[in-house]
Amino acid sequence: MRSLLCVIAALLSLVPAVRAQQTFTMLDQAFQAGDQAAVKVAVAVADVFVVTGLEGAMRVEIQVMAPDRETARRYYDAQQYAVALNDGTLEVLDQPTHRARTGWHRPLQTQIFLATPVSVDLRVRTADGDLAIADVRGDVFVRTSYGDIVAEHLSGVMLEARTSDGDIVVKSAEFKNVVLQTAHGDISVNHAEAEEVTAVTSDGDIVFGHLAGIADIRTSDGDIAIGTLIVSSGKIRTSDGDLSLDAIEGKLDASTAHGDIVANLVRFDAVTLMTTDGDIVVSVPSSHGADLDLSASRVHLDCCASFEGQQIRRRVEGMINGGGSSLRVSSSYGTILLQER
Repeated sequence: MRSLLCVIAALLSLVPAVRAQQTFTMLDQAFQAGDQAAVKVAVAVADVFVVTGLEGAMRVEIQVMAPDRETARRYYDAQQYAVALNDGTLEVLDQPTHRARTGWHRPLQTQIFLATPVSVDLRVRTADGDLAIADVRGDVFVRTSYGDIVAEHLSGVMLEARTSDGDIVVKSAEFKNVVLQTAHGDISVNHAEAEEVTAVTSDGDIVFGHLAGIADIRTSDGDIAIGTLIVSSGKIRTSDGDLSLDAIEGKLDASTAHGDIVANLVRFDAVTLMTTDGDIVVSVPSSHGADLDLSASRVHLDCCASFEGQQIRRRVEGMINGGGSSLRVSSSYGTILLQER
């Protein structure tokens, strides 16, 4: 729980300071929880923080930042929060009045804190606010239209995190399926293991420290960097950005329209690397057998005493160490360097 408090503190530090604002607790309520708890949050404007560690109980606290308690109370009442336990699911909903939507110069900073058992299924949605979740075992579905999503130490069957305008930061996740999507923002994941992993952003960078599973990684405008990539099948795409792949195992198809590619192959079955306008540097194990198909403005073989084949103008075809895995590398307007390590 201490680690999430650090996350919460970091998120709160991003909120611009407002003169003479105070924090008022408007609701603090506890409920009983079963063996597998469930939480549903659907609110218009609020940051939502979920911590775990309670046994047999769930607790919700709603805070409002305002110049005074009377203003906080009027704003809170206008949101018309409904907090209840329905069929084992803790629900936090709102139905703002017309004044709440139009009568305030700007919405007041509102924070919803949820404490639950470790085993909990989460469905959290806010139209405008940040989300922070930690130490959860269960299915997690979180969405915000305008805000960041921060999560750490999650496991279960399904993780789905979506934001229209914000970053997604995940420290560790182990699920059957993982979907991370933002329209305008970066995606950063320290460690992810799943049968299938999808990470998509329209405008931002994507970074994975460790990624294992069938992978679909895409950005329209940004770089992609992956430390360890272990995939039975992987697709990596960026329209305008560089690809940095430090340790590749398995089968991979990676491309960029405008950018360089640096790839370090460890144990690979079939790898395709393509760029329209950029250079490609590929490192292969000195003892690994591979069939080569390399094409670029210039192709350099800084390796491969065992190379058998031919090099004609812009193309190299042949094999190293007797052949084996497929390695196709192409750059329309750049160079290729193949080297051993």
